[in-house]
Amino acid sequence: MSDMDMSDTGRSVADLAPMRIPNAEPPEDYVALAKDYPIALIAGGLAVGLLAGALLPRGFGRKFARTAVTTALTAGELGRNYGRQVIDVATDTSRGSRKKLATLGDAVSELSSRAADSASDRVQKGRSIGHKAAREAIRIVANLGR
Repeated sequence: MSDMDMSDTGRSVADLAPMRIPNAEPPEDYVALAKDYPIALIAGGLAVGLLAGALLPRGFGRKFARTAVTTALTAGELGRNYGRQVIDVATDTSRGSRKKLATLGDAVSELSSRAADSASDRVQKGRSIGHKAAREAIRIVANLGR
Protein backbone atom coordinates (compact mmCIF):
# COMPACT_ATOMS: atom_id res chain seq x y z
CA MET A 1 0.00 0.00 0.00
CA SER A 2 1.06 3.52 -0.63
CA ASP A 3 1.11 6.40 1.80
CA MET A 4 -1.99 7.91 0.17
CA ASP A 5 -4.05 4.79 0.87
CA MET A 6 -3.27 4.87 4.56
CA SER A 7 -5.05 7.14 6.99
CA ASP A 8 -4.10 8.02 10.54
CA THR A 9 -5.48 4.71 11.86
CA GLY A 10 -3.75 2.55 9.32
CA ARG A 11 -6.85 1.57 7.31
CA SER A 12 -7.08 1.88 3.54
CA VAL A 13 -9.46 4.21 1.71
CA ALA A 14 -11.45 1.17 0.53
CA ASP A 15 -12.13 0.23 4.17
CA LEU A 16 -13.41 3.74 4.94
CA ALA A 17 -16.17 3.64 2.28
CA PRO A 18 -17.67 0.17 2.37
CA MET A 19 -20.16 -0.75 -0.34
CA ARG A 20 -23.69 -0.23 0.92
CA ILE A 21 -26.42 -2.67 0.04
CA PRO A 22 -29.89 -1.13 -0.03
CA ASN A 23 -32.33 -2.35 2.61
CA ALA A 24 -35.24 -2.35 0.15
CA GLU A 25 -36.90 -5.56 -0.97
CA PRO A 26 -36.29 -6.71 -4.54
CA PRO A 27 -39.14 -5.96 -6.99
CA GLU A 28 -41.84 -8.62 -7.10
CA ASP A 29 -42.49 -8.48 -10.84
CA TYR A 30 -41.25 -6.87 -14.03
CA VAL A 31 -43.69 -3.97 -13.79
CA ALA A 32 -42.30 -2.98 -10.40
CA LEU A 33 -38.77 -3.36 -11.75
CA ALA A 34 -39.59 -1.10 -14.70
CA LYS A 35 -41.11 1.49 -12.35
CA ASP A 36 -37.99 1.42 -10.18
CA TYR A 37 -35.55 1.74 -13.12
CA PRO A 38 -37.22 3.56 -16.05
CA ILE A 39 -33.96 4.85 -17.56
CA ALA A 40 -32.48 1.34 -17.59
CA LEU A 41 -35.65 0.06 -19.27
CA ILE A 42 -35.39 2.66 -22.05
CA ALA A 43 -31.68 2.05 -22.53
CA GLY A 44 -32.25 -1.71 -22.65
CA GLY A 45 -35.04 -1.28 -25.20
CA LEU A 46 -32.79 0.85 -27.39
CA ALA A 47 -29.97 -1.69 -27.11
CA VAL A 48 -32.26 -4.59 -28.05
CA GLY A 49 -33.66 -2.56 -30.97
CA LEU A 50 -30.18 -1.76 -32.26
CA LEU A 51 -29.12 -5.39 -31.92
CA ALA A 52 -32.24 -6.62 -33.73
CA GLY A 53 -31.72 -4.03 -36.47
CA ALA A 54 -28.12 -5.14 -36.93
CA LEU A 55 -29.02 -8.84 -37.07
CA LEU A 56 -32.04 -8.65 -39.39
CA PRO A 57 -31.63 -8.23 -43.14
CA ARG A 58 -32.43 -4.78 -44.55
CA GLY A 59 -35.40 -5.87 -46.66
CA PHE A 60 -37.06 -7.55 -43.69
CA GLY A 61 -37.61 -4.26 -41.87
CA ARG A 62 -39.38 -2.70 -44.84
CA LYS A 63 -41.55 -5.76 -45.41
CA PHE A 64 -42.36 -5.99 -41.72
CA ALA A 65 -43.25 -2.29 -41.52
CA ARG A 66 -45.46 -2.52 -44.63
CA THR A 67 -47.21 -5.62 -43.24
CA ALA A 68 -47.64 -4.00 -39.83
CA VAL A 69 -49.15 -0.84 -41.36
CA THR A 70 -51.49 -2.89 -43.56
CA THR A 71 -52.56 -4.99 -40.58
CA ALA A 72 -53.12 -1.90 -38.46
CA LEU A 73 -55.21 -0.25 -41.19
CA THR A 74 -57.28 -3.41 -41.65
CA ALA A 75 -57.84 -3.72 -37.91
CA GLY A 76 -58.82 -0.05 -37.70
CA GLU A 77 -61.31 -0.42 -40.56
CA LEU A 78 -62.82 -3.54 -38.98
CA GLY A 79 -63.04 -1.79 -35.63
CA ARG A 80 -64.74 1.22 -37.21
CA ASN A 81 -67.29 -0.97 -39.01
CA TYR A 82 -67.96 -3.03 -35.90
CA GLY A 83 -68.35 0.15 -33.84
CA ARG A 84 -70.81 1.57 -36.36
CA GLN A 85 -72.86 -1.65 -36.22
CA VAL A 86 -72.88 -1.55 -32.42
CA ILE A 87 -74.05 2.07 -32.47
CA ASP A 88 -76.80 1.23 -34.99
CA VAL A 89 -78.03 -1.71 -32.90
CA ALA A 90 -77.92 0.39 -29.73
CA THR A 91 -79.86 3.18 -31.44
CA ASP A 92 -82.52 0.76 -32.70
CA THR A 93 -82.74 -0.87 -29.30
CA SER A 94 -83.04 2.47 -27.55
CA ARG A 95 -85.83 3.54 -29.93
CA GLY A 96 -87.74 0.35 -29.21
CA SER A 97 -87.07 0.72 -25.51
CA ARG A 98 -88.29 4.32 -25.57
CA LYS A 99 -91.50 3.26 -27.29
CA LYS A 100 -92.03 0.47 -24.75
CA LEU A 101 -91.28 2.83 -21.88
CA ALA A 102 -93.71 5.42 -23.28
CA THR A 103 -96.44 2.76 -23.56
CA LEU A 104 -95.66 1.51 -20.07
CA GLY A 105 -95.67 5.07 -18.73
CA ASP A 106 -99.08 5.73 -20.28
CA ALA A 107 -100.46 2.52 -18.77
CA VAL A 108 -99.05 3.36 -15.34
CA SER A 109 -100.45 6.90 -15.59
CA GLU A 110 -103.90 5.57 -16.47
CA LEU A 111 -103.81 3.01 -13.66
CA SER A 112 -102.66 5.59 -11.12
CA SER A 113 -105.41 7.96 -12.26
CA ARG A 114 -107.97 5.19 -11.81
CA ALA A 115 -106.54 4.32 -8.41
CA ALA A 116 -106.68 7.98 -7.34
CA ASP A 117 -110.29 8.29 -8.51
CA SER A 118 -111.23 5.07 -6.77
CA ALA A 119 -109.47 6.16 -3.59
CA SER A 120 -111.24 9.52 -3.73
CA ASP A 121 -114.60 7.78 -4.11
CA ARG A 122 -113.79 5.47 -1.19
CA VAL A 123 -112.77 8.44 0.96
CA GLN A 124 -116.05 10.21 0.15
CA LYS A 125 -118.06 7.06 1.00
CA GLY A 126 -116.07 6.58 4.21
CA ARG A 127 -116.60 10.19 5.18
CA SER A 128 -120.34 9.87 4.49
CA ILE A 129 -120.58 6.68 6.53
CA GLY A 130 -118.59 8.33 9.35
CA HIS A 131 -120.94 11.33 9.38
CA LYS A 132 -123.99 9.06 9.44
CA ALA A 133 -122.49 7.00 12.27
CA ALA A 134 -121.66 10.16 14.25
CA ARG A 135 -125.19 11.55 13.77
CA GLU A 136 -126.67 8.25 14.83
CA ALA A 137 -124.41 8.13 17.90
CA ILE A 138 -125.41 11.70 18.82
CA ARG A 139 -129.10 10.85 18.40
CA ILE A 140 -128.75 7.72 20.57
CA VAL A 141 -126.91 9.65 23.28
CA ALA A 142 -129.51 12.44 23.13
CA ASN A 143 -132.35 9.91 23.49
CA LEU A 144 -130.61 8.30 26.48
CA GLY A 145 -130.51 11.63 28.28
CA ARG A 146 -134.32 12.20 27.97
